[in-house]
Amino acid sequence: MYNSHSLYKAAAFFIALLLGCMFPFMSFSPIGTPVSAASVDYPVQLMNIASKNNNAVLTESGTADNSPAVMKSLGGDLSPSWRFDRVGTDGNGTYFKICNAQSGRLLTPKGYSVTAGAQAVVYGYESDKCQHWFVVPVSQDRLGNGLYYKIVNYNDTGLALTRGSNGVTLENYSGADSQLWLLNCDGLQGFAGYCQNDNTGKVKAGDIGGLFGETVEVSNFNDLKKYAESDAPYTILVTNDIRVTNLDLNGDRYMCKAGRIYVRNNKTIIGSYSKHTLFNVQFCTHSTLGKGNNIIIRNFDMQHDKDSNNNDSIVCYFGSGENIWVDHVTFTGHNGYGKSSNGQVDEDKFLACCYDADYCTVSDCYFGAHKYGLILGYPDDSQQSANNYNQFPRMSLISNKFNDCNTRGPGLMRWGFFHSLNNYVNKFSMAYTVISDCDIYAENCVYENGGNVICDWDKVQYIGYYTETGSVFSGCNRTKVGGDSNSTAKASSWKPSGNYTYKALSANDAKNYCSAYSGVQSNNGNVSYLRFSNKGVPSAGFYTRADGSSPQPTEPQPTQPDTPPVTFTEGAAFRFKNVNSGLYMQVEGGNAANGTNVSQWGSDGTELHNIWHLYSAGDGYYNIVSHLGGGKTYALDIAGKKTADGTNAIIYNMSGGENQKFSLTQNSDGSYKIRTMITNGSSCIEVANADKTSGANVQQWTVNGVNCQDWILEPVETIVTAEVTTAVTTTTTTTITTTVTTPEPTEAPTSDYPLIHDLIPGDINVDWKLDITDLVTLQKYLTKQMPYSYDIDNGDINGDHIVNIMDFVILKRTIING
Repeated sequence: MYNSHSLYKAAAFFIALLLGCMFPFMSFSPIGTPVSAASVDYPVQLMNIASKNNNAVLTESGTADNSPAVMKSLGGDLSPSWRFDRVGTDGNGTYFKICNAQSGRLLTPKGYSVTAGAQAVVYGYESDKCQHWFVVPVSQDRLGNGLYYKIVNYNDTGLALTRGSNGVTLENYSGADSQLWLLNCDGLQGFAGYCQNDNTGKVKAGDIGGLFGETVEVSNFNDLKKYAESDAPYTILVTNDIRVTNLDLNGDRYMCKAGRIYVRNNKTIIGSYSKHTLFNVQFCTHSTLGKGNNIIIRNFDMQHDKDSNNNDSIVCYFGSGENIWVDHVTFTGHNGYGKSSNGQVDEDKFLACCYDADYCTVSDCYFGAHKYGLILGYPDDSQQSANNYNQFPRMSLISNKFNDCNTRGPGLMRWGFFHSLNNYVNKFSMAYTVISDCDIYAENCVYENGGNVICDWDKVQYIGYYTETGSVFSGCNRTKVGGDSNSTAKASSWKPSGNYTYKALSANDAKNYCSAYSGVQSNNGNVSYLRFSNKGVPSAGFYTRADGSSPQPTEPQPTQPDTPPVTFTEGAAFRFKNVNSGLYMQVEGGNAANGTNVSQWGSDGTELHNIWHLYSAGDGYYNIVSHLGGGKTYALDIAGKKTADGTNAIIYNMSGGENQKFSLTQNSDGSYKIRTMITNGSSCIEVANADKTSGANVQQWTVNGVNCQDWILEPVETIVTAEVTTAVTTTTTTTITTTVTTPEPTEAPTSDYPLIHDLIPGDINVDWKLDITDLVTLQKYLTKQMPYSYDIDNGDINGDHIVNIMDFVILKRTIING
């Protein structure tokens, strides 16, 4: 059997069409995806957390548990690289698990002690709430972007991460400079990043893209467009190649209006390592269509039709917005450029940064096989343009490879300030077109096998300024300091070092770097930036568990209340409904196997994987046993027998251990707390982070009075009815009933988790029989009411390696016919 998400993804559209007829009331839109739960690997956005003056960054001092977090200058390894795993947002802001990319450990108060003076360390990924941090902007730059942030602990938002003589500690927040932090995207240099001077004498924040939004997965153009054009922040992960073929005839050439996406503020759009080709998709910004501040576009192979029309089909066209970063993108050209197939001049470009777009960085990209490369600055040389657009865009072109990009690679440049650093330009006619009062500072680049490195238009009223230093020229024209024999450009007095600090390689090293790393990447092992000493980054969901037992909180623990536990009829069956969310405690995926996670989900009253039986364990404690696996096999279990907050709840074979025993104490409103024996009743079962969404995790946490720890016990009726609707050639409704009684003990399987090939096809809940439970489980999977699990693959009854509506129909008929 196949057990890959890829089969599910491949059949998603087909299933959605059929299920749209079956279940028209249901939505099939993507939902927020935690980084660690992404279905594919991708180059996740890493951050540097810097001091207010940007002179030092938060760095782990070692990779073991309890290694202190310290302040150091930005080096070449991953110790100052942090992944911000978004947990949620409430009235205090957006809170994250802050995971170090080098060790996979979380920023944590030492000893879980959320007190003033507690040292900040890295500690294993335990999901303790004190490992959650609110990251809150406290000031803005002149463009309205968040500049300085406070980082406060979830358990006490009055305690902030603070730099001091004792290292990095938690201290009462006062707004002192030592408590203000910059958020800088790791690997980002140039004008899109932090600037100590943005050419106005002001400090400017760096581009952070969709850092504060959910991560969503998209596999088609419509969803990509929907999320990119939303007003909400998002990280948008593209998991499939996307093609747009709806070309519009414009005279005797084509353009592709259907492929335009006007990206709005605060978006990170990333191609996965495995799927990242976009054909005729155009990322644009426009002042009246959302502006487009804080945009990151990363890891795509962007292709376009060779008969595209002039400027109407520029692959990336930024006409507005500040803080735009194009990173590790391959701009693929085509054979026979210069003339289209009908003989017309081929004048489309790869990328434009014009009109009101400003503070842009294009880095680690590849541009190849095209007549024109980049056009930068409002495309007009008139006095009116000088009045409106002089001094911008401010733009950095860093560590890009231009290969057979004939003209304007790196680009034609007008009006603004342009830093060309460590670029490798091979096979060209003209590299820079220097006009319209622009200032170009190029350094440590390589130019080979070409014509004129720079040129200009002699009749232009406003000449340009150009200075080059540290670069290497081979087989091309560059005969004087100010330019070449075809240029009247003057030397520029501007230097980007007055705007921002940056890491540069020598010209020869830059050539090797660009040849190896520039452009889209298909695996995490080849991702690099100029600051890295070695290539490679961890996978998106990389983390490390704690080495030993979790540290215990120092504050006093609540004790078992005086109210005695409630007693229940032996084997009584209930659904446990969370008071906070209104959702039910369930075995994920209906998977009757050791170690299966327990979470919350909605219910229509027919499911069996959210039914639990209570069996006395003595002294007022009960085993809470899933109805799956015969009703006496898999007990609710506190994983690893740990007592720490955040320890996960799973199901496991009945063992008699204290971590499978619970007392149920009744609250004044009639709901219950499910207290864990392993903590002597001081902790209970709760929904993590008071989350109200289906799929949220169930865990152990200290009793604290929050209603996500309270459960309503709904008795299960003796008759469970499931209504199943199918639509193939006709629509029929079949009602199937089954009697739920306390089952006799069954012989436990000899293996903790039987092999798929030993099971009956269609036996999704792994109880070695076909019944309504399997049918309902399959229905919920197909309608996306429950997530994928490996047991779903056993629903492939017809053996076509895809679990879909056809298997559902066969299973239904099999059960009805006995």
